[in-house]
Amino acid sequence: MKRFLWIAFTALLLAGCTLGMQSPDSNGGAPTSGGQQPVQTAPAPPSGGGESPSGGEVIQGQAQVSQVEVRLMESFPLQAAAVVRGTLPDPCTTLSGVEVTRQDNLFTITLNTERPADAVCAQVLTAFEENVSLDILGLPAGTYTVEANGVQTTFTLDVDNVAQTELPAATETPAPTATATATPTPTPEETCTNRMEFLNETVPDGSSFAAGTAFEKTWTLKNVGTCTWTTDYAAVFVDGEQMGAPASVPLPKEVAPGQKVTIRVTFTAPPTPGEYRSDWRLQDENGRQFGPGKTGEGQFWVQILVTESTGDLGLGSPDWVDTLDNASNWYLLDTDSTTFKVKDGALVMTAKNPGGMDEWGLSQRDAVSDFYMEVDFRTGDACAGKDRYGVLVRAPKPDRGYVFGFSCNGQYRLYKWDGSTYTGLQEWTPSPVIRTGSGQKNTLGIWVKGNKFKLYANGQLLGTAQDKAFDSGQFGLFIGSEETPKFKVSVEEVRFWNLTP
Repeated sequence: MKRFLWIAFTALLLAGCTLGMQSPDSNGGAPTSGGQQPVQTAPAPPSGGGESPSGGEVIQGQAQVSQVEVRLMESFPLQAAAVVRGTLPDPCTTLSGVEVTRQDNLFTITLNTERPADAVCAQVLTAFEENVSLDILGLPAGTYTVEANGVQTTFTLDVDNVAQTELPAATETPAPTATATATPTPTPEETCTNRMEFLNETVPDGSSFAAGTAFEKTWTLKNVGTCTWTTDYAAVFVDGEQMGAPASVPLPKEVAPGQKVTIRVTFTAPPTPGEYRSDWRLQDENGRQFGPGKTGEGQFWVQILVTESTGDLGLGSPDWVDTLDNASNWYLLDTDSTTFKVKDGALVMTAKNPGGMDEWGLSQRDAVSDFYMEVDFRTGDACAGKDRYGVLVRAPKPDRGYVFGFSCNGQYRLYKWDGSTYTGLQEWTPSPVIRTGSGQKNTLGIWVKGNKFKLYANGQLLGTAQDKAFDSGQFGLFIGSEETPKFKVSVEEVRFWNLTP
């Protein structure tokens, strides 16, 4: 009987050494699993003088940034925030301050770090996400660049972002002559003021959906006027693509001044790939419309991307399907931190301790090059934050390959692990397509051909990536816990299509 070996990489802080890869046994059995412990891939931050609050020396530097995204709030004048994502070289390093400056059309964000000089920490990259407010009030229309520690993105103001402090002066109209007989239709007098404030939303701008997918968008609004919003008030479509929504959606309840309400509208993604936006305002019982902004001049909206789905791949029937009634296709991990067991028609993965690394077990099937595979995962009774699960693909050895997974808070990530170094091909990115929390089923799909990758969740394209380090290898399943002790995920079915000619 072959003896299958477990491979993991973990920092031994006190001993100052690392466990290396074990060799196959004398019977020729291949190592069956691996684990990753990301190490710092960028140069260490420049050192600087300083003291920690406890009086010790600190090393000061700047954070490594991988992505910058600018979000514009649905209000007018617009408000903006930069979402900065990146990594810190180890858990002992923290963000110590954020500085924002602007010169002409360039916003410069500097994220500083500090680390106790005498701290002993594993060299484990620690992801961070920082929201940084941008002062764009009063800026003229145009395109602006945001740079955070050397990484840039742009955003565009379509109109001057200037608050309206007063209504335009009325234009004098000549007095009617004695022969004028027409009488103007009286307009209902506004005895109170309709004003609203945008508070929150679901389905962030740029969310991706497959063609024909129905989804619900919500806006949470606050009544900051003096009129009480009755159920005769409604959210009304005013511009853009209606996307199958009703033209008018009555408020679900009466909203007094100072109270808030959540409006829910069901949309259907259009049949053709592209970017779509639907603009909305509130309307009172007399047909007067208003939106965000000091004079009620703004709008609120939904803006989505319609992308391809797995149905566009033209796959046909899978080459093989594993319903997980037994473990014939898998090596079952059983380590101090991770176990795989087949039970009740599923392969149950358990990450015993929070804060551990990703650990995977390989399939017993042969190495492949080009393929598409789908895996049905179901989260257990507890699932939070970046507790995560997914697949390892194109693994030429058990301790390396491409790792694609979902987190319990609805994000996805693709990275390359070469046995010692982490390379993010797609850092953690949120998607409304991924179902969050415990007891949820998510179907993960990954298409790999040549150096191209397509990433799917529940049949919808999340994103793409390219890399050519590994052109073939085995695939496997992985799990990792950030917050939950005994974090469990069940693998209910695996479907595989071989795309190699």
